[in-house]
Amino acid sequence: MKEGISELKEIFRGKYEKKVPYTEKYLRKVSVYLTWILLHTDLSANQATVIMIIFGILSGIFFCLGTKLMTLSGALVLLIWYFFDLIDGEIAEYRKTCSTTGSYFDGISHYIVHPYVLFCLGIGLYRRFDYGCAFFLGYVSSLSYILLEIAGDLRYKYIFTSRAQSHIPTLVNKSLSGNVQEKEESMLIKLIKMYCLFPGVMDLIIISSIIDFLIGDIVIFNIRLTVLGLLLISYGIFYPLSFARGLYRVVKNKELDKLLP
Repeated sequence: MKEGISELKEIFRGKYEKKVPYTEKYLRKVSVYLTWILLHTDLSANQATVIMIIFGILSGIFFCLGTKLMTLSGALVLLIWYFFDLIDGEIAEYRKTCSTTGSYFDGISHYIVHPYVLFCLGIGLYRRFDYGCAFFLGYVSSLSYILLEIAGDLRYKYIFTSRAQSHIPTLVNKSLSGNVQEKEESMLIKLIKMYCLFPGVMDLIIISSIIDFLIGDIVIFNIRLTVLGLLLISYGIFYPLSFARGLYRVVKNKELDKLLP
């Protein structure tokens, strides 16, 4: 490749400048250098996605071990995973190999890593404190996350399969736009999304792991915990409630039928 770092930044700026989460904007300032290095190799975007999955699985193994050092190691490996989550798209963008199949593969990788990491956090906290509820919360968080994603995806599956192909162009425009103008999100909404949605969850896992390494355990009502443990508890409560609330709203209001022409 002939382009330098500054040229790569210009290539990626138009695509990602207004479309990425707050923290991702800063990580991309680093990922572009890693992408530039990898573009001098024959690594494809799909191969970068495979590497991303490997780092995600490796981070979970470290989290499972549960000690302060291993948890910190898991967080650092998760950060590498995060960078490759950006790099695969940047490679595809530069080499003009973007495709629906590539996006599908990237989406599958998130289905693998996101719930896996949550479950591994529960195992690690269980091994560290011998709290059976930690294992349970990890399982509930992981399962609930998958259910939330499946619920979202199934909306489109049943919308598109409920009408003949002749209706699809109208349906796409209506379902994606919802006939509602986009509004600028408040800072509170952005913070809530960062806390509850990926990749913001990964940011908080990394930050919490670093805090735990620096300050150690905390005691709340005579129960030894960590900041990471508190984070997992909150997700173990929030994700199931969010799934139940979303499912109830969709069924009660017949939202899928309202999206159809």
